[in-house]
Amino acid sequence: MKKLLLSLLLIPTLVFASSHVKKELLEQLNSHNTYKAHFYQEVLDSNSKSIATSKGVIVVDRKNSRYLLKTQEPDIQFLELRADGIYFYDDFLSQLTIYDSKTFEDSPLSLLKVSNMQALEKYSVQEKDGSYFVKVPNSEDITAFLVRFNNVNNLTKLVIYMADGSTNSYNFSAIVNSIDKDDFKYDMATDAEVIDAR
Repeated sequence: MKKLLLSLLLIPTLVFASSHVKKELLEQLNSHNTYKAHFYQEVLDSNSKSIATSKGVIVVDRKNSRYLLKTQEPDIQFLELRADGIYFYDDFLSQLTIYDSKTFEDSPLSLLKVSNMQALEKYSVQEKDGSYFVKVPNSEDITAFLVRFNNVNNLTKLVIYMADGSTNSYNFSAIVNSIDKDDFKYDMATDAEVIDAR
């Protein structure tokens, strides 16, 4: 499950990609500065067999560049992007590992940070039926991902297509566009081991 979370750091015939489609995607991504939702994650292997699931909460504060993924089931884990790095806490291992924030830039969740067209230049983006299919160049692990929004431009689905043929999907529900500073709080063992891998 740890490897699946870190990979965040993620098709039918599609219409022709254009700068217009990228502009539409950018407008939806920039619709809200704050975002909080429950998520259900499911990982399917290359034969479409379910091999892992998880549940939790995602909190996004675009203005202050803070992003938190709190997994509550089956294990308690926290993945947070801060200005000084990516913090990954595993409650079972009682271990906090800190990674360089640049690791986040190749993650599908990095789209949540996009604020201009230049940031989308490296991607090939296509749209069909309200979903955006984003091809990821020069990645050994991720080939593409799909993002879908509701009618008020909130992210409702993220599907990550892996190079080995597996998929990692997130469905978001109970979405709100207001957050509290306490949403970024989480409990960590006082004796947790800290590994600074930056």
